[in-house]
Amino acid sequence: QAIPEDGWDLSLYVVSECGSPARRRVACSDGALTESVVFDTAAEETVYVIVDGSNGETGDFELRWGMAECRLDVDCAAGRCTDFRCEADAP
Repeated sequence: QAIPEDGWDLSLYVVSECGSPARRRVACSDGALTESVVFDTAAEETVYVIVDGSNGETGDFELRWGMAECRLDVDCAAGRCTDFRCEADAP
């Protein structure tokens, strides 16, 4: 997941080859302010992460990398799914 500072619009891509990223996309997300991609790592191939600005926008960002705990609220035993992590309900 890539989270831009100051709300600029970014695109996030996971590709298997940097020389031809448009042809070698493993996963991508383009068109929203905060981008997340989920992909299967079973192939154990080398992948590259590209953070790009939509329409030439640029800025600082936070990149979160790791295993997704959930995709939907029903994937969590208690609580809800936010940014692919299970959150417990507030007491």
